[in-house]
Amino acid sequence: MHHRAAVLPRNNLRRTNNRGYMLIDWATPVNVRSAARLHIQMSSGYGESLIDYNHRQNTTGLGFSFREW
Repeated sequence: MHHRAAVLPRNNLRRTNNRGYMLIDWATPVNVRSAARLHIQMSSGYGESLIDYNHRQNTTGLGFSFREW
């Protein structure tokens, strides 16, 4: 089994009014021969979407991805 983990950090590098963001994604195959992966994502910070650029929030997500044959 091939587990995958990814981290996406963002920061505006300001000393005052600093707005950071962190996304952690963990994925694992659903079964040995499957093209599907199960993903669990956790994020925290500002700007997850453009509408929430000035709102700090924490989110957790669960989903699937599929690769092409």
